[in-house]
Amino acid sequence: MIYIACLKYGNKYGPKYVNILKNMISRHLSLPHKFICFTENTKGLDPEIQTIDLPDMGLSGEKKAWWYKLKAFDKDLPLKGTLLFLDLDLVIISNIDRLFEYQSKKFCIIQDFHRIGDPNYPIKNSSVFRLELGTYSNVWDDFIKFKEQIVQGFQGDQDWISAKVQDAILWPHDWIISYRWELKMRLDKDPSKHISYSDDSQPPRNCSIIVFHGEPSPHHVVDLNSPDPLIKRHWH
Repeated sequence: MIYIACLKYGNKYGPKYVNILKNMISRHLSLPHKFICFTENTKGLDPEIQTIDLPDMGLSGEKKAWWYKLKAFDKDLPLKGTLLFLDLDLVIISNIDRLFEYQSKKFCIIQDFHRIGDPNYPIKNSSVFRLELGTYSNVWDDFIKFKEQIVQGFQGDQDWISAKVQDAILWPHDWIISYRWELKMRLDKDPSKHISYSDDSQPPRNCSIIVFHGEPSPHHVVDLNSPDPLIKRHWH
């Protein structure tokens, strides 16, 4: 079985984001699949969405929510097959079947977008990753055992995943790109030197997913007086 999974925890993104992600998947994935949401609050979700309750790990604050992504590595999940995890704040613009065909049965993930300034940047970005369910279970098991130390010692879930999964395969860079760093802004070698927005930016021809890490979020650029036409066309 193929699963698409997302995480909704806390108040940063409401059920609208989950429902829109499900809609985008329906338009851009032709393979039979089930859509899963890891959440502690199912209110407002499309009734067709399967939900998995999140444990109370005693974490608080908006930025702590990302640690719940690690639930995807729990060997005791009532799921069997291949899982593609997607963040809520991304936009799918073309078919993603190949995300299941590429390097089949291997763990695949994005190289973090700091790759722009440093091609050898070692940290992965957990906005999009794929795994065979039940593999790399130490990512979750060790986190549960040493949660306090890990939360203090690592900046976030993707740093922990990068440390624990040493044989990760990177998605081709042009398949999954950053909205603000690769589509709408250029970066100098110094990541702090952002160049101004370009209104006519277009994604690479091979691009399937645009990731909105940080600000803005998709609804920001859709709700503007002059909305981004590319995002407005696909984020619904």
